[in-house]
Amino acid sequence: MLDDLALVVKTEKSLVVLLGCGHRGLINTIRQAQKITGEERVHTVVVDTHLVSVSEERLNRTIRDLKELNVKRIGVSH
Repeated sequence: MLDDLALVVKTEKSLVVLLGCGHRGLINTIRQAQKITGEERVHTVVVDTHLVSVSEERLNRTIRDLKELNVKRIGVSH
C-alpha cells in the first residue's frame, strides 16, 4: 500500500518499530523489519492497529503472534 510507512530503529538490544497505520498488518510489518535488519528481538512497537472492527479470531491471532514475537512494549491506537 502506497500510504503505509514504518520506521524501524535497530538498537544494540533490539528493534523499535513505529507504524503510522498498520494497513499491511502489524505482524507482517514486524516480520519484515526482522528480515531486513537481521534482528529478531523486538522491544517496542507503536502502531495504529486498525483492529477495532476485525473478527475475534483475527484479534486473537494478532495477540498470539505478538506474544510469540516476545514484544516487550506496545503502544496502540485505533
